[in-house]
Amino acid sequence: MLVKELKDKIRDTEFAHCTEAILSLVLDKPRENIKDDDIISDNDVRLCEEFAVDFKKSYPFIYERGRMYFMDIPLIITKDVFSPVFATEPFVNKIINDFGDKKDILEIGTGSGAMAIAIAKKTIANITATDISSEALKIAEQNAKQNNVKIKFIQSDLFENITGTYDLIFSNPPQSKSGDIDTIEKDGKLVIPRLACDGGNDGFYLYNKIKSEAKKYLNNNGTLILQYDGYINIYNYNEL
Repeated sequence: MLVKELKDKIRDTEFAHCTEAILSLVLDKPRENIKDDDIISDNDVRLCEEFAVDFKKSYPFIYERGRMYFMDIPLIITKDVFSPVFATEPFVNKIINDFGDKKDILEIGTGSGAMAIAIAKKTIANITATDISSEALKIAEQNAKQNNVKIKFIQSDLFENITGTYDLIFSNPPQSKSGDIDTIEKDGKLVIPRLACDGGNDGFYLYNKIKSEAKKYLNNNGTLILQYDGYINIYNYNEL
């Protein structure tokens, strides 16, 4: 099957808007290297169709392979980090396009480093990225190195080890309810690391904690940007 034929075939599926990203994932190559007239194997067609219907089914595939592309950026992915989801791309592009002139940027909860690296490649900002997990930071550091970007990584539980102030703080915090994760974990179906998806009892715990603490780490004209369930929420310094 040709790439263009597959695109037509899955155009009405739930994740059809991510078709190019799914192709990049399955074919293990940057989107810019995938052409409409490329031929896809039957097995790769099956995987693309499966992930286009339910993207969560791609997680075991990604962790088994141990790598993926996010916005055409090659990344190492292990069980210590959350596999980046393509729904965060508009969030990253919003930061690059509307806040790319900011000098000092802080990410809370970097995981694989995907978003910080994408921003670092497109801006001249000084970027600091944190994570509570030392193992996740090791992966983020490797990913930054292989993408030739300079990012300062700090192990920190949210703002615990952060000093100084920033022009922009951003985060896409864990947002699954603890009870829901308990059920998945009990059934032996939890693939991604719990730290990377547990948002507390209501799913909003970390979101609200970041929002309540961010002001003291922002410059007076600074901005906080948070993503939750696909929605991008922007807070100026005086709104916090």
